[in-house]
Amino acid sequence: ITKYSKIGHICVTTRFIRPSGAIFLGPLVLETVVFAMTAFKVYQAAKISPTHLPPLLHVLFRDGLVYYVVIFCARTLCIIIFFALPFQFMLLGINFLWAIVATMITRFFLNLRIVSRLEEGDFSLGNSKNVREWPSFLLPTTQIGIGGWQKLQS
Repeated sequence: ITKYSKIGHICVTTRFIRPSGAIFLGPLVLETVVFAMTAFKVYQAAKISPTHLPPLLHVLFRDGLVYYVVIFCARTLCIIIFFALPFQFMLLGINFLWAIVATMITRFFLNLRIVSRLEEGDFSLGNSKNVREWPSFLLPTTQIGIGGWQKLQS
């Protein structure tokens, strides 16, 4: 049932059991439940204040939606690979999923850091003391102003 691979220096299974593909469904269900709860919170927050969301909630909701869509597609790809393609392709999907998860979590934390720095009024990035000197991809589309976030003036 298992054998040692001299090429990879690991033990590998020689039998492929299709029902074990359900291991991808558990995390997908969990992420769907978390996304549904997040969407419910967005709905509640929009009901309370339809025109103003705190910046932190805005980033959490926006990045949560992007994370869910990308991870849902990646996990669906893993399920398709697992059930439709030969066993050798399974690691392709898993490694792709790990890379996507790491990228999405890093993006999420970087966006949270930008919001926290904007809320503190610290617009510095290295030697740059002015937020307008930041690269354009780092700039948010809104900024903190009196009465909430407003569009950046170019």
